[in-house]
Amino acid sequence: METTDYEHGVVPQDQRKGWLSIAAVWIAIGIDLSGAFLGIELASGMAFWDAIWATMLGSLLLGLLAMACTYVGASTGLSTAMISRAVFGRIGGAVLAIAITISLVGWFAVQTGFFGQNAQIAFHEFTGIDVPVQLFNAVGGVLMAITAFWGYRSINRLSSLAVPLLLLLLVVGVVVAFIQHGTAGLDAQVDVTYTFGGAVSLVMGIFILGVVLSPDMARWAKTPKQAMAAGFVGFFFGNSIILVVAILLARVLNQTELMTMYFTLGMGGIAVVVLILAQWTTNTTNLYSAGLAFSSISSKLGRRTVTAVLAVIGIVIGVVGAADVFVSFILVIGTLIAPYGGVYLASFLTGRRTARWAHGAAVPHVDAWSIIALGHRRAGRLRDHEPRGRTRFRLVHDHDDLVTGRPARRLRRVRAAVAGPRWTASGCHGSGAGCPDGRGGRMTALITEADVDEIALGAAVLGTGGGGDPHVGSLIAKRLIRMHGPVRMLTVDDVTDEDFVVPVGGIGAPSVSVERIMAESELLAALEAIERGTGRRPTAVMPIEVGGGNSMIPIAAAAVAGIPVVDGDAMGRAFPEAQMVTYHLAGYGPGTTVLVDHHGNEVVSRPVNGEWSERLARAVTVEMGGGATMIDYAYGGAVARECAIPGTLTLAKRIGGILRGRDAAGRQLRDDERIDALCTDLGAIRLFDGKVRDLQRAVDGGFTRGAAELDGVGADRGSAFRLDFQNEMLLARRDGALAAVTPDLIAVLDLATGMPMTTDAVRYGARVAIIAIPCHEKWRTPRGLETAGPAHFGYDVEWTPVEQLAAAGTEIAR
Repeated sequence: METTDYEHGVVPQDQRKGWLSIAAVWIAIGIDLSGAFLGIELASGMAFWDAIWATMLGSLLLGLLAMACTYVGASTGLSTAMISRAVFGRIGGAVLAIAITISLVGWFAVQTGFFGQNAQIAFHEFTGIDVPVQLFNAVGGVLMAITAFWGYRSINRLSSLAVPLLLLLLVVGVVVAFIQHGTAGLDAQVDVTYTFGGAVSLVMGIFILGVVLSPDMARWAKTPKQAMAAGFVGFFFGNSIILVVAILLARVLNQTELMTMYFTLGMGGIAVVVLILAQWTTNTTNLYSAGLAFSSISSKLGRRTVTAVLAVIGIVIGVVGAADVFVSFILVIGTLIAPYGGVYLASFLTGRRTARWAHGAAVPHVDAWSIIALGHRRAGRLRDHEPRGRTRFRLVHDHDDLVTGRPARRLRRVRAAVAGPRWTASGCHGSGAGCPDGRGGRMTALITEADVDEIALGAAVLGTGGGGDPHVGSLIAKRLIRMHGPVRMLTVDDVTDEDFVVPVGGIGAPSVSVERIMAESELLAALEAIERGTGRRPTAVMPIEVGGGNSMIPIAAAAVAGIPVVDGDAMGRAFPEAQMVTYHLAGYGPGTTVLVDHHGNEVVSRPVNGEWSERLARAVTVEMGGGATMIDYAYGGAVARECAIPGTLTLAKRIGGILRGRDAAGRQLRDDERIDALCTDLGAIRLFDGKVRDLQRAVDGGFTRGAAELDGVGADRGSAFRLDFQNEMLLARRDGALAAVTPDLIAVLDLATGMPMTTDAVRYGARVAIIAIPCHEKWRTPRGLETAGPAHFGYDVEWTPVEQLAAAGTEIAR
């Protein structure tokens, strides 16, 4: 079997393939997640049939352009990079080859990281096991690199197998969606945010670079006519299939994430297969074309060796999470490459009978007219990237946003509308150090990906079992920080009277939040809704509760909206009911309240008080499937400063550091030292060490309710312990006697590692340590105890501070 890919010359006639197999490669490349993202965007921003016809027209025009470019590839038998040498000469061709290489290796790294994130979520959905995303990045990258290493023939075989299976799975998804949900959603009214011409332009834009690089595959066609047929079929159908499927599913299911759609349909396995095949076929060609391009610089460079080296570079970048750092740079390079297709097409059509294009011809000197043409096109592209509306018809390079998982329309709109110009002047980057926020010289700390894990860990302790799964929330927050950069964090004292501080979080049963992962679109919809409902533009977000996953949601919202998060919250822990906030204690009502779900439903209300806010929100949340994104108690800066419990995100990070084995002084801690070190730092009491022997837990009325019974181990052997919970741990008894009760914090930690456990994560047989942490003084007032004390939850006990119970020498003292 031939093993060369003829990277330095012409593909021999006896090695060339039929048009259908080549078309399959382009169809496989076209069925990718960037197309799915764009289809979902068009479904939410256009009438249904307008979106369909824009997709068809854009794909048709793309197919016609592909016919012209593939004609050049098949006629010459050369790769895109080798064609550039015939157009621009040796040096000019090398420059373009390097640009192509950097762009494609950059996108290989970005998509490898994107594949890892989605694969991690899918793996967790199926197994409940948390595996580092870096492992999925590495495995996916290696899988794609192996295929690219073996070259076109391997890609051709992969596509021949993948395309029929992908088409079958996509069609099955649509059929099941129609059977389960009907077709009513197709005619649903939406806010029109795209013109028809703008939509056509976007449809072409997501695959235009593929058209420019199409000679890499077209050179394998038996004849130019077969190449043109393959180009038209491959780009027309490849581009339109995933768009149409995404539009249909988004309309029928009223959702905004392809993975979520398939899990909603009970087809999680199919979602994983589609994800793997779509990314595998698409990203393999990124690396393959990058290897072809760079090896064209010199005959001494073998494509396989170059591909292997580039694969290592791309995988390392993807694994360490550095790919997004280069996104802006490779976006610029991409805009340089895209016009090149018109240049080589014009050069070939006007001079194909000259010696320049003869097989084996010497590399020519660069034509002056080619440089002028490229410079003119580049200038036009730069003009197209100036601030603009959506009324002009033009090709824009927005597919680079879409390929990294960013719905370009909504992100640009929300960043401009919510953040305004105040954050555009900063330009500050880094970790941990102070940074001016562009407004009056205020200094802000930065929350990076590395900080998120420690904050999430500490928040799980402060969440006392509730507040949602912090791990799932941390994945969302880290992905958005990776996409948009570090989040600025203001202290409570830094908040000014002019600020409009919006507490944002999730509401519902924690067990539901694990099964239904919050979509980025919910955060954006909630921020847009509160602005419409109040007439005020949010300038900062804040956790409504620092506990659990609700510590992560504001960080994610801040990342996507480009506004800071306040280092404070309205509970100092997590509580199960909406009125259990310090705003309520201070006499403030919930104000305009927003609830948004993953279906796109949006409920805006103005409850008369906190209790009614809880009743209304809980009823709506149950109808929304047991979980929703909520904004309430949105007030100006003066009220936020009055009510917020300061420094709770910083506290959560400190707790997380201890549980990861580092105390406040930086000393390394053994696993068996961490719980005691945490108690010392927080002034907490270690109540009980035991093993779970019985567990009752159920979702009831929008809450996870139940009780856990434990038998003592170690020094507590022979004693029994009981925990009652309603989302959060609320009441603890040892041998029937009161050990701790709300509003003091009761946390469950893994006995061996010190890792916190949420109420939905507690399992029969788990060996745990129970600790109690004194609550903030605001909860120890008569108003605080009335709102969140034991009587409110129906417990017939008197509240006693946990530290007094310990000091009294009861059984809980250790």
